[in-house]
Amino acid sequence: MPNGSLHEWLHSNEEKAKILDFPLRVKLALGIAKGLAWLHHGYELHVTHGSISTRCILLDQNFEPKISNFWEAKFWSKNDTALSWSLFPVAEYSGLGSYKQDIYCFGVVLLELVTGKEPHELTSSRNLFDHSPCLLDADRDLLGKGVDDLILQFLELACTCVKFFPNERSTMLEVYDTLRTISQGRTDWVRGIPLSTEISSLYD
Repeated sequence: MPNGSLHEWLHSNEEKAKILDFPLRVKLALGIAKGLAWLHHGYELHVTHGSISTRCILLDQNFEPKISNFWEAKFWSKNDTALSWSLFPVAEYSGLGSYKQDIYCFGVVLLELVTGKEPHELTSSRNLFDHSPCLLDADRDLLGKGVDDLILQFLELACTCVKFFPNERSTMLEVYDTLRTISQGRTDWVRGIPLSTEISSLYD
């Protein structure tokens, strides 16, 4: 991909990270969420990715995110019976748990987007499982530009995704819907991703 991985842009050097302003980060999050929601809910056979991270999010010339690295993906029938397993299946993440694993990993991606920190920095600095988000957690370069309220909503959504108990995490449809709400009225932020499209269209 022309622009490499999201991880490179967030963590390789400060100058690259500064190019990713908050509107662009929202656009990236919304694109990834839409892709995952479609995988989880849009196929006749549902798909869980298994290893979502900023390293497997590739960016095209227009900074549209593309999900890659499907080597741990699993396919599920409508009753969530596994039809194929990854090379290294983990019992905890069978059935419903596999969806919730993807949601947790996506929550970590959201936290990276809004804090600018790598996952190991997030887990060492604060407990992701018991996190009361505040603007002090956000990347300072994103603040003070008239969207601090949206940044806080973004943080709150990320923390919902990484709740300790999987059944307390949102579904990807709910996460996608919340991201659309955060970006509502900011259509210039998300060119190429029609906000008017209903969530139900992901099933088409």
